[in-house]
Amino acid sequence: MAPIDTEIRTAHVPLPLAENVDQLAARLERPCGWIVKPASTAWIDQEEPRSRLTREALADMGAGHVEAYLFCVLQCSYTK
Repeated sequence: MAPIDTEIRTAHVPLPLAENVDQLAARLERPCGWIVKPASTAWIDQEEPRSRLTREALADMGAGHVEAYLFCVLQCSYTK
C-alpha cells in the first residue's frame, strides 16, 4: 500500500479534554494522534449527513416545501 500524505493540525482544546486524551493514550500505550484521528473521522462522518440534510431542507424550504424543513429539524435533533 502506498503511503498516504498527511498534514499536522493544531487545535486549542479545553484542558479537561486534553487531559482525558492524554490519560486515554497513556492507558492504551498509544500516541495522542491515535485517539484524535478516529475521533475526528467519526465526527466528520456524523456531520456530513447533517449538513446534507440541512442543505436539502433549505432548498426545499426555498421552493415552498416547509414540511421538508421540519423533517430535517426533527431528524437532526434525534441524531445528536
